[in-house]
Amino acid sequence: MTNLSELLPAGGGQNNVDFTADSTGVNSGKPCIINSDGTISEVAMSALTNYGLDQSANALIAAGNVSGNMGQMVYVRKEDRYYFFWGYSAQIKYVSFTVNDAGTFAISGIGTGPSNLYSNKYCSFCYDHHTGRGAYTYNYAYAGYSSSQLYYGTLDFNNGSVTFGSAQSGNYYSIGGYCCSDNKGNILFAYEQYPFNLPYVFSAVLPSSGGLANISGENNLESNGGYWHTHYHIEYIPPEDKFQVVHSNSSNVGRTTFVTLTGAGSTPSVGSAGNIWNSSEPTGHLPYLSYDPVSTYMLFIYNNSSNYPAAVCGYTNYSFWNPIGQTVIESTTTSSNQWTKDVKAHESGNVAFTYERSTNTLPSRVKIATFTYGSTSFNWQAGPWNLYSDATATTVRLGAGIGNGRMAYAACMDNYQTSTAFPSNNMGKAGLIKMPASNKDGTNLLGLAAGAIGAGQSGTVNIWGSRNEVQTGLTAGSDYYVQGDGTISTDSTSSSAELIGQAISTTQINIRDYNK
Repeated sequence: MTNLSELLPAGGGQNNVDFTADSTGVNSGKPCIINSDGTISEVAMSALTNYGLDQSANALIAAGNVSGNMGQMVYVRKEDRYYFFWGYSAQIKYVSFTVNDAGTFAISGIGTGPSNLYSNKYCSFCYDHHTGRGAYTYNYAYAGYSSSQLYYGTLDFNNGSVTFGSAQSGNYYSIGGYCCSDNKGNILFAYEQYPFNLPYVFSAVLPSSGGLANISGENNLESNGGYWHTHYHIEYIPPEDKFQVVHSNSSNVGRTTFVTLTGAGSTPSVGSAGNIWNSSEPTGHLPYLSYDPVSTYMLFIYNNSSNYPAAVCGYTNYSFWNPIGQTVIESTTTSSNQWTKDVKAHESGNVAFTYERSTNTLPSRVKIATFTYGSTSFNWQAGPWNLYSDATATTVRLGAGIGNGRMAYAACMDNYQTSTAFPSNNMGKAGLIKMPASNKDGTNLLGLAAGAIGAGQSGTVNIWGSRNEVQTGLTAGSDYYVQGDGTISTDSTSSSAELIGQAISTTQINIRDYNK
């Protein structure tokens, strides 16, 4: 890439430099980046692309290995690889795959983990970026007994294969379970004590090798209990260094609680629980949540009182949850199963919602929205897209993962009728959505175009320490930021926002000194 220090003045004065535009050209007043060949381009976002399910002959999961069970996706950053886990025939199974920007999948064979699962749907997995390792949890079934014991352990990843560390045991009477990493080597577990349906959390340290260490004491999330058929979900909130946990109480209402780790081996601190939306929703359909790094809000997907898949947004204030908006994702059909949904917020500002529709008749969906700080509703960008082409009696278990500018999703499918799309029963497929990405990377912002520059033509750019005089609608005295999509605004909250300068009139910006 061109070294900006060799091209630009040290700052001060009216620093205007002529550059040649790329094959697209640059509009007047627009933020510009410098390319590796020395040409300039407007700051812009690439298009969102849905590649759909991998329709090759190789299914993500071979036929005969799925039976109505939940799946969970884990993205392993050090390998740029996705792992998809699920329970089948009382055993943990997994596959892994890589996928490039063209939507081409390379899929591994099926691997296996611990067996004797009490329920195929009560298992959970996570990855810790700090250690490069992961953790798992499931309910171990005792032969001849109606109860189960919480088991948990470590995961080690090796380019498609997974080593499950020896299981460590927890409470004898347990059901459900979820684990989540803070990407600093700490794992939070949530589960339900049976038969009193009380939700509990505890923590452990994930060392660089060996089993989980410093297992903490347990703390009750809420004294009025959980609900036996729910599956917990946890998300870590980096700015607050807290976990947000969702569960259902004894009235079957979706609840959320903040949990703080207080030190290795110390019992986690639990805040006050609150309703996800109100006291009548969701009706037994547990929400899934995702932290949005762009808006800094928490985003949920759940079934509302009409059983429609709905999105909820809200903000956290270090100690409490404040829901501020709800949007029905799709009102033409109902969602039939409490486990078959997911939401993932991407660093581009896009949020992907996946959800199953009415029982065994309609394909599951993906729908994309954007959400910005201060909003109370979602702006739907694309979809709904069908996750698969078969509409003849297929049930899907969903999982989604974000990695390297892409969102991959996986579907475990129970196909109860022969169809042209999936002639074999009980298989799985994977799909890819390539998320938009800005060509502004935090190092290549050049300045603002002094006027329009035609494709391949030379023109003037007002660079650092200069003044641009072709803007409109500015507020004098306000700082302005270039966003990832090339717009200029006073919004500094987005992760892509980069200070460009201060307005001195409705049309003029003093561009900040490059050296400051």
